[in-house]
Amino acid sequence: MMKLKRSMAFVCVLVMLICIVPQAMAASAGTVNKEKVFFRTEPRTGSDYHYLFDEGDKVTVTGTSGDFYSVTVDGRAGYVMKQFVTLSAGENVMNNSPFVYRDVSRIKGMEGISEMSDIPVPAASRRGDEGQDVKALQQALTLIGFFNTTIDGDYGNNTEEAVKKFQKAMNLTEDGVAGAATIRALFDENPASSMATVRPGMEGIDSISDIPVPAASRRGDEGADVKALQQALTLKGFYNTTIDSDFGYNTEEAVKKFQKSMGLSQDGVAGAGTIRALFGKNPSSTAPVATAKPVATKQPAKSYRQGMEGIDSISDIPVPATSRKGDQGADVKALQQALTLKGYYNSVIDGDYGYNTEVAVKKFQKSKGLSQDGVAGAGTIRALFGKNPSSTAPVAIEKATATPQPEKTYKQGMEGIDSISDIPVPATSRKGDQGADVKALQQALTLKGYYNSVIDGDYGYNTEVAVKKFQKSKGLSRDGVAGAGTIKALFGKQPAAVITATPKVTATPKVTATPKPKAGMEGITKISDIEVPTVSEKGDRGDNVKALQQALTLKGYYNSTIDGSYGDNTVKAVKAFQKSKGLSQDGVAGAGTIKALFGKNPKATATPKPTAKPTAKPTATPKVYKTERLDWFNGGANKIPRGATFQVKDVATGKVFTVKRWAGANHIDAEPKTASDTATMKAIYGGSWSWARRPVLVKYNGHVYAGSMNGMPHGTSTISGNNFNGHFCIHFYKSKTHGTKRVDPDHQNAEARAMRSTW
Repeated sequence: MMKLKRSMAFVCVLVMLICIVPQAMAASAGTVNKEKVFFRTEPRTGSDYHYLFDEGDKVTVTGTSGDFYSVTVDGRAGYVMKQFVTLSAGENVMNNSPFVYRDVSRIKGMEGISEMSDIPVPAASRRGDEGQDVKALQQALTLIGFFNTTIDGDYGNNTEEAVKKFQKAMNLTEDGVAGAATIRALFDENPASSMATVRPGMEGIDSISDIPVPAASRRGDEGADVKALQQALTLKGFYNTTIDSDFGYNTEEAVKKFQKSMGLSQDGVAGAGTIRALFGKNPSSTAPVATAKPVATKQPAKSYRQGMEGIDSISDIPVPATSRKGDQGADVKALQQALTLKGYYNSVIDGDYGYNTEVAVKKFQKSKGLSQDGVAGAGTIRALFGKNPSSTAPVAIEKATATPQPEKTYKQGMEGIDSISDIPVPATSRKGDQGADVKALQQALTLKGYYNSVIDGDYGYNTEVAVKKFQKSKGLSRDGVAGAGTIKALFGKQPAAVITATPKVTATPKVTATPKPKAGMEGITKISDIEVPTVSEKGDRGDNVKALQQALTLKGYYNSTIDGSYGDNTVKAVKAFQKSKGLSQDGVAGAGTIKALFGKNPKATATPKPTAKPTAKPTATPKVYKTERLDWFNGGANKIPRGATFQVKDVATGKVFTVKRWAGANHIDAEPKTASDTATMKAIYGGSWSWARRPVLVKYNGHVYAGSMNGMPHGTSTISGNNFNGHFCIHFYKSKTHGTKRVDPDHQNAEARAMRSTW
């Protein structure tokens, strides 16, 4: 027989059940053992009360409700805390009201349950909730006859009605919510935890439809998609730890539990099938994780959002100054990026602090218990970034002191520009134009977060791409031309003049271009300043290659060192230029490419390859390089920047292959550059991919660093055609893993062995 609480409203039912159930509760005599004890109207502290008992007052105890006895005195019913009532000798108060357990042996979902102690005490829950807690609630209500439909773990209309019936029987508020009082009345214990909706990260989430359907993800991933996955698993009762947007061990285990409950393969990967089973819909990106998201080639950001490229964790975003609604610029963009990463902001990352940004800030402030004013003040920035804002001047004075802080823009050419009104409205312009109008366009696009290249007043490839991105965000025709409609959308005003057929070659178009942050471009402001070179290709060196690099730099296609060496970066720039001109994209600077770039035929090719003494370096290399220790969190993380191409040498086999760094905050996430490099790497691992750590030497920019790599493709890939579905990890001294964020001893041992080796 079950033991449950009852109230005076059930006296009649009690009389009937006494005949059937010998263990049914009988009234017991009790004595109040303390002065001034509340005789309450409800079984909870803080509720209204009839009056105060004096020590020695006699009561009739009729049942229990959590920490309270239900009692009657002179025909009046109420509640007194158990600790203040002493029962008469030999008396025993049953802990429950006289409900009889049903025979549930043939009911699906009730296997092995014959009494209340067979059911785990659940957390509080309400309509719309799903998972194990709801299932336990349904089982308990089934056991005592209040719930007669399918036990499915889904808190729908039938469950709500059953809870209301039980609440009415127990004289509780009939709200249909299985809160703490209802759980105590049902199980005679406090609920396992509070409702899922009060957990940090679950604010405002009452059902699966409140969570955006994420892309597929796996261990090591971070960002808004992982947060949505954790929220859904929490709602379903499979995930009980911090909602931190980091796909680590706990998330993987929760996914496995869910997969097991659904009869899916228990691989811990939130692939398309798992997302469908969890959300009832396909993932927002349907590329299967098993193939490491091959479609991610065009989407370098794990968050799959424009403006989040290369951002994997909060440390990848510069800590901004404080800001508020109406502000614009790089600080606001950084704020939007951080809020996006944390899952609070889902709109365009445009560096404009508008309504959506303010709402996102308020949501974040609410989750952290901060004042919900929508202002990204010092406290909000600290809570979001874990650091003080870059400018601690109070937002209340509208950043009056922020003017002398060029770090607000983090960019040369943006000095003194805090909003769009600081930039003169330019005339219309297009690719090939130069001058102040183009510079103003670049500044505005930089402020809005669309342009990240040099502000040089030259409308080249990068400017055209930025214009197209802006046009796309505004629903304009994506022609890459800064016409009247584009200028008006960008500046809120008509352009200073209409576009003309002749490019704007003003008298002094490049007065401010002298401080170009690039060696090798001194004195070059237009294509005619560069001598037309001969044709060239990968492997060539000399002045002709240098001239090619200068021209590609001027046009915005080349951003690497101007060194006269035709390497991978030069090939890439040539291909980009060829693509823009509709030429064959072979990466060779042939006659057609030179003519398109310079407007003239190439110089005679009698000596296309000046003697570069190719045999001078090989003999010197082993003597020049000294193996260095790269202390990752002590400046080492910046030694090899994102996007850098470098060589990796396996210490044991001596095999060398070329890779590119695409991401990684705690270590380098790298990808083999070509299919040939992938083949070399696979050969190092004996023909099979493996997580095994191997000592390696990494050569970049004239330095050789000791490191350790694993050989397992995983996660996102950004290079197509290299036969490597994902990326692999390269660790250095004191670097950490992404998932567990710990220093891996095996990687450190391999790094130590590499330190004893030389290139």
